[in-house]
Amino acid sequence: MQDVKFRKAGREMKKEADNNKSKIFRLITALVQCGLLGFGGGNALIPVLYRKAVEEYHLISKDDFEEAVVVASITPGALPVEIAAGIGRITGGDLGMLCAAAAISLPGCLLVLFFTALLSSFGSQLALQINYLSVGVTAYILYVLGCYVAQTLENSRADRIQSHWEKGKPSGRVSFSPSCVLIITAVFLVTCGDQIYHIFGIQGDPLLGISTVNVMAVAFFLIFWLREDYRLSKVIPAVLVAFFYCLCVGGMDLFSDTALELLLALLMLVMALWGLVADLKQNHMRLNTSILPALRECAVAFVFMAVFALPALFTYEETPAYLFRGALSSILSFWGGDAYLAVAGGMFVTSGLILYSDFYSNLVPVANAVPGSILCKILTGTGYFLGYRSDGNIVTGLLTGLCGFGCAVAMSCITYSVGAYFYEQLENAAIFSQLKKSTRPIISGLLFTVGLGLIYNCIQIGTGAGIPSWFPALLCLFCLAGEILFVKKFRYRPLLMVLVSAGISLLFCNLASL
Repeated sequence: MQDVKFRKAGREMKKEADNNKSKIFRLITALVQCGLLGFGGGNALIPVLYRKAVEEYHLISKDDFEEAVVVASITPGALPVEIAAGIGRITGGDLGMLCAAAAISLPGCLLVLFFTALLSSFGSQLALQINYLSVGVTAYILYVLGCYVAQTLENSRADRIQSHWEKGKPSGRVSFSPSCVLIITAVFLVTCGDQIYHIFGIQGDPLLGISTVNVMAVAFFLIFWLREDYRLSKVIPAVLVAFFYCLCVGGMDLFSDTALELLLALLMLVMALWGLVADLKQNHMRLNTSILPALRECAVAFVFMAVFALPALFTYEETPAYLFRGALSSILSFWGGDAYLAVAGGMFVTSGLILYSDFYSNLVPVANAVPGSILCKILTGTGYFLGYRSDGNIVTGLLTGLCGFGCAVAMSCITYSVGAYFYEQLENAAIFSQLKKSTRPIISGLLFTVGLGLIYNCIQIGTGAGIPSWFPALLCLFCLAGEILFVKKFRYRPLLMVLVSAGISLLFCNLASL
């Protein structure tokens, strides 16, 4: 009888282990696919991650995904890599966190290593063909962005229907939530200025044109300060502070780099913290002092970074200095992919570690042409050039590049883990409940601006290739229309949609260049 119990327990343990292996395999598969589709920046990848992790592979719930987005948005590092780390952390713990972050980063980093090694032989023609392919991939990304926004609006309508039902009201014809529509519209209007000016060739600077990080800063400030308390005595000062801050950081730089901008930023921080403390007191909440789980996750991430750094230590003597600068640049990357180029330029180019021509003439064009997180690609490519220039050996460059890849992944996991620790202590507060409700509409508003940015990128591809600038953008929209019709008539087939659109764009862009 005892033997039967042991055998049954053994079978259950084996079944659980097999399930965990299957989960990790599905996690890696989903995130590698996201990494291959990572054009358009971190915000553009949020809908792709949502579709793969929640809808297709059913790795985590919708609420867990929204939580991962919130944590990644309030911590420095590569946004899509941190969201992937959050998905992996929920799916498979420490191992899942590292596997997910590495899986979404690996395609872009490997492509950077491959193309930077080939660039000296094939010149800019190789990057041009990658850009032609990206036009078709952009069409698929625009489709996913549109689905994400549509689902956000539909979710707001479903919430209103449920609210009407709970109150005993008829819910037959309920429109979208006005607050959801207002947030989406407001975020789009304050961020789209630069893209609209670029697309239509308008000279000058838009009044607002605010960056993503500043939008998130204003949104978090308003949520933390107001806490669903919309009395005029709280709303009026909050709106005034937010408005003048937007003028300071807007495209026209009316009060930028002045004492007013610093004063308003500090005021927003103090008011937000005041609101957070008041909310914690009201709900009688305290921080849990046990930080051991977060420390364990950070230690595992450091081991991951050490494993990738070890081979480089034997081939490139400046590896420790490179790792330190890479880790520091990750911590300072609060401002998105484009701003990270300035941070990395200061860390590596201005300091003399890497040649100006290697960074801006070779690495940056390749990093912009291939999918993936800018932070991960730049760190990997910088490592390649540092190692390669040290002894002229491609192997040394590859090893140092992989060291940069390990550093980028590990630091994204570490910053996410620390952010998740504090978030989990406070998630039951009213502020964070409101934050979770508002995050998706805020992201949806940003995605409209991202979509315009992707269209403008197609225009730039046409200009740089010497073909009519409108042609790649029009071709992209044509592919998008074809994908919408395909899904309506048949069903959603992402791989087929991407391959067909990329093939069409590659063919017709090359024909146009002739």
